[in-house]
Amino acid sequence: EKDDEYVHVEDAKKAIEGKEAQISDLEDENRLLRSLATTGIAINTYMHEIRALIHDLKMNSKRASEAYRIRNNIEEAVASINEVRSVTKDFESWFQVTIGSTRADKRTRQKVNVVDLVSKCIESWKKSLGDDIEFETIFSEEEIYLVCFPYEIESILHNLISNSFKSFKRGNTTNKKISVTVTLADEKLKISYSDNGEGLLPEFKDNPDIILKQMVTGDIVNGQKQGTGLGMWIVNNIISDYKGKIDLTKNIKSESGFYIDIII
Repeated sequence: EKDDEYVHVEDAKKAIEGKEAQISDLEDENRLLRSLATTGIAINTYMHEIRALIHDLKMNSKRASEAYRIRNNIEEAVASINEVRSVTKDFESWFQVTIGSTRADKRTRQKVNVVDLVSKCIESWKKSLGDDIEFETIFSEEEIYLVCFPYEIESILHNLISNSFKSFKRGNTTNKKISVTVTLADEKLKISYSDNGEGLLPEFKDNPDIILKQMVTGDIVNGQKQGTGLGMWIVNNIISDYKGKIDLTKNIKSESGFYIDIII
C-alpha cells in the first residue's frame, strides 16, 4: 500500500510540474503579445511620420536615377543618394524604438541597470523625434538594478511616449516637453514620467485610474475615439506582474499635462 501511495504522489508531482511549465509558457507568451501590441501601437501612432519617410525615400531615389540616367549629372545624383542615406538612418531610428524592443536578447529575464536601460531608450526616441520634443531626464547617480525582462520596461516608456505624442498633436502644444526621472525611493525603483500636453479628459480627472482599464482611451479627435485603449492597460499589467504600483493622483488637480509615478 505504501508503494502505491508513493506512486500516486510522484504522479501528482509530475502533473503539477507539467502544469507549472505550461503556466510559465503562457506567461511568457502573454508578455510577448503585450510587447507586440505596444509595437503595433507605436507604429500606428507614428504612421504619418513613417509614410513621410517612405515618400522622401521614393522621391530621392527617383531624383538620383533621373539625374544620372537622363541628365548625366553625377553631382546631383550623388546629392540625392546622400539624402537617401539620411532617410535610411531615420528609418533605422524608428525601427529601433518599435521593432527593436522585441529582440530575443531583451525577452530573457535578467538583472539590468535600469538607469542605463531607460537612458538608452530615451536616446533612441530623441533620434527618432529630432528636436520636435524636448526630453528632460533626471537619473539617480547610483546604479539601480532590477531583475526583469528589458523589453517590458521599454514597453512602458513606448506607451507613455506614444500617448504624449498624440496629446501634443491634439492640443497643438508648443514647446513640447517630456520629463523622465529614475530614482530609488525607500529601496524601491521609482520612475516618474510627465509631459506638458493637454492632460486627461475631464471625465477622467476625478478618478484617473480609469485609464488603466482595457479599452478606455482619451485619444478623441472630433468626438471620435482614435486610440486602441490598450496602451495604459498594458503598462498597468506589466507593473502588476512586478508587484508594483502606479500613482496618477497628480493628474487630479493639474489643469494640463500628464503625470505618472511608477513604484517597483
